Amino acid sequence: MEQMLMLAAGWLDTAVNLLWVAVGLGLVIFFHELGHFAVAKKCGVAVERFSIGFGPVLWSFKRGETEYAISLIPFGGYVKMLGQDDLDPSQLTSEEIAADPRSYSAKSVWARMAIISAGVVMNIVTGLLFFSVAFALGVEDAPATVGLAQPGMPAWVAGLKPGDRITRINDRRIRTFSDLKRAVALTRGPLRIEGIKADGRTTFEITLQPDESGRVRMIGVAPPYSLRLVPAEAPLPHVIPDTPAAAATPPLRPGDRIIEVDGRRVEDYAQFQRILARRRAEPLVLTVERIEEGEIARVTTTVGPNRFRTLGIRTDIEPIVAIQQGSPAEKAGLRVGDKIASINGRDVGKDIDPVALPFVLAELHDQDVSIEVLRETETGTTETVPLTVRPVDEAGWTEIPAFPNTPLSVPAIGIAYHLTTQILSVDEKGPAARAGIEPGDRLRRISFLR
Repeated sequence: MEQMLMLAAGWLDTAVNLLWVAVGLGLVIFFHELGHFAVAKKCGVAVERFSIGFGPVLWSFKRGETEYAISLIPFGGYVKMLGQDDLDPSQLTSEEIAADPRSYSAKSVWARMAIISAGVVMNIVTGLLFFSVAFALGVEDAPATVGLAQPGMPAWVAGLKPGDRITRINDRRIRTFSDLKRAVALTRGPLRIEGIKADGRTTFEITLQPDESGRVRMIGVAPPYSLRLVPAEAPLPHVIPDTPAAAATPPLRPGDRIIEVDGRRVEDYAQFQRILARRRAEPLVLTVERIEEGEIARVTTTVGPNRFRTLGIRTDIEPIVAIQQGSPAEKAGLRVGDKIASINGRDVGKDIDPVALPFVLAELHDQDVSIEVLRETETGTTETVPLTVRPVDEAGWTEIPAFPNTPLSVPAIGIAYHLTTQILSVDEKGPAARAGIEPGDRLRRISFLR
C-alpha cells in the first residue's frame, strides 16, 4: 500500500510539472502571437482568428471581427489574417482578397515584415521583462555593507572598515551593493560618501577620489560574506579539507548558519572575522542553526585554531604605500615612502618578521611605541627619523590582502606596505634552512606541490 501511495505521489508530481511546462509554453506562445496580432491590427489588417494551440477548438469567443480560441494541441498557436493562411496558401494569389485593402497581401513589404517579425520581438521584450522581474524577486542582492576594504585603495585610506554601511553617494540613496558599484562607476569626480559605522550608531561622511587605473572606477570595497555555510548542492565544499573547520566536533554541515561564538551572538561576518583574529590561537565554540527533519535546530561544535605556517624566512619590508586618514600613523607623523626600520629597538626584517608586524603592533595597543623609519630627504639622501606611535586595539590580519598586488596592512596603526623578495634572515631549524636557503637569496617563484 505504501509503495502504491509513493508511486501515485510520483505520478502526481510528474503531472504537476508537465502542467507547469504547458502553462509556461502557453505563455510564450501567447505573447509571440500577441505580437503578430497587435502589429497586424496597427497596420489595418483584418484578423479572423487568434488561437493558442493547434487542432480542434476547445473554447472560443468572438469580439468584433476576430475569433479568440484555445485549441487542443498546446505546442504552438497562430494568428489567421485575411490574405495570409498557412493552410490555404492560395489566398495570397486570390485577386479578390488581394484587392481588399484590409488583407495581409495588400499591405506594403515593410508592413508585412513588421507583422511577421513582431512575434520574435515580443518574445525578446517579454523575456527581458520576465528575467528582470524574476531576478528582482528571486536573487537577493548583498547590502551596501563593506565586507572588505582593500588595503591601499581609496576606501581604505579614507578609513572605511568591514561592517560599515554606505547609505548615500553624492546625495544618491544607496540600498544594495549593486547600487554602490553603479554609483562609483558612473559618477565623475570625487565622491561624497555617507553611512553608518559598524557599531550601528555612529554616522560618517567622507570624500574620496576613486581609483581610475583600471577599466572602471573603483574605491576598493567588497561585499560582506555570509555566516551561512554553502549548501550541499554548491560546487564548492562547505569546509576546506584538512583545516580545523573540517575537523570540528561534531561536524559542521552544509547550510549551517553561525549564530554564536563562545555563547556571544554574532550579527555579521565582519564581527565574526574580528573574533577570529583576536582569538587566533584558541579553540572556539560555535553555535550554528541547521535544518533537521524540517525544523530549525541549534547545534554547538568546537573548532580548533588554524596554525600559521611559515618557511622560516624573513624578507625585507618595502616603504609605506598608504596611510589611513586619522590613523595613529598619520598622527605620529609617518609618511608614504617611509620604511620602517625598527619597533622598540627590534630590527624589522631580522628580529621581527614583516608578515607578523600586524600582530606585533596589535599586541602593543594603547602603549607608546618607538618606531624608527628611513626617510628620503629632498637632497636624495636617507635619514633615520625616530617617531612615537600609539596603536589602537585593532587585531592584525583582519584586512587580508585578497587581491593580486595588494599590500599588507597594519590595522592597529593604519599603514600598508609590500614585502620584497630579498631574504634577510633564515631560522636555523626551519624548513628553508634545511632546504639550503640562505640570507641574501632572492625569491623568484613559489610553487605548491599539492
